[in-house]
Amino acid sequence: MAKKKRRTEIKAKPPVGIYNNKSLLLKEPLRLLPNVRVSIEVDGKQNGSNGRKQISGNIRPQINATIRRLVRTYFEMEKCIDRIIWIKGAQDDDEVRLIAVNRNTFPTGSVMVFYFRESENFPLPRRLADVTPEEWAEIRAGKIPLPPGWSLKNAVELDREVILTQEEKIDVG
Repeated sequence: MAKKKRRTEIKAKPPVGIYNNKSLLLKEPLRLLPNVRVSIEVDGKQNGSNGRKQISGNIRPQINATIRRLVRTYFEMEKCIDRIIWIKGAQDDDEVRLIAVNRNTFPTGSVMVFYFRESENFPLPRRLADVTPEEWAEIRAGKIPLPPGWSLKNAVELDREVILTQEEKIDVG
């Protein structure tokens, strides 16, 4: 008795845009900060009814430059923040996690996190915690725990003086 072959259907992701070997026409507009580059991760291409290639995948801002601009803005607005720690997550993490070391915040003995959703000014949701310099020392020593899913393993410490003295590089090409 012959086995029947099961027919498997491959569900295609909806196309994010159409590529005509010269440019990519996106289906929806991107809301990004000015001069922020984006990366397009292409999952697949297929020919549309008009013969042009339709691309499916993810469109993401290049996160390092975007984070540096955000941190620079925090430093410019808040004179009492000495450093900001960027808690890097997994590659596919869709939120930004920051700890601001703030001389004027009230000590709580814990890491209290505030959530901000994405906006026209910043393309990703973010979680921000304010801690005192003493609390930051205790966090680094392991005496104050970080929220679940946060780790200092891949953290990047951004110092106020370094960020504010760097020239902001803007790509125009």
